[in-house]
Amino acid sequence: MLQSFGTMNCFVSGELPGYAVVKRIRELVQSYGPIKVFRAYLPHIPAKASIRSELQASGVSIVDVPRNGRKDVADKMMIVDVLAYAMDNLATNSTIVMISGDRDFAYAISVLCLRKYQVVVMTLPNAHPSLVAQASATFSWLDHVLGHPKPPHLVTRRRPWTLHQTDKKTARASQNQSP
Repeated sequence: MLQSFGTMNCFVSGELPGYAVVKRIRELVQSYGPIKVFRAYLPHIPAKASIRSELQASGVSIVDVPRNGRKDVADKMMIVDVLAYAMDNLATNSTIVMISGDRDFAYAISVLCLRKYQVVVMTLPNAHPSLVAQASATFSWLDHVLGHPKPPHLVTRRRPWTLHQTDKKTARASQNQSP
C-alpha cells in the first residue's frame, strides 16, 4: 500500500505536462506497491489552472493551501496528513512517498522509519543532507521525474555518502600527487 504526498516546493515545469509527471512518479514507485492515495498540496493560482487540471485528471487529489499571510502552511498540512495516515495504517506493507525538498520533514520521516514505515523521498538536488539521510530511498525530482529516469537499481538508498567540500580538496590533492 502506497501513500504519496507532495508539496509545491518541487515544482512541475511548463515543458512537461502534469499527467506525464504523474506517470513518471507512478513508474518510479510502483515496485513499492499500489498507490492508494496521491495528494498534492498547492496554492490556488489561476495561472496554473491547466497543471492542476492535468494532475487531477491523473488521479491526484489537489489540496488547496490558503496562505493567508502564514508561512509553512503546506508543510504543516502535509505532516498532519502523513502522521494521520501512519496512525490509521500498519507499517507492514506500507510505504509513504513524500515529494519535498524541505528539511523540516526530516524529523517526521525519521520517526516513521523508526516505526518500520518505508519512506521514499523525491527531492531537489540541493536538499539538506538530513532530509536525504532519513529516507528509506530517494529519487531526484529533476533527474528521475522531470528528466530521464535512471533504472531503479541506481536509486540512492539509505544514508548516502557524499564528499564534503574539504573532502573534495583532499581527494583532488591526493590525485595530483599520484604518479
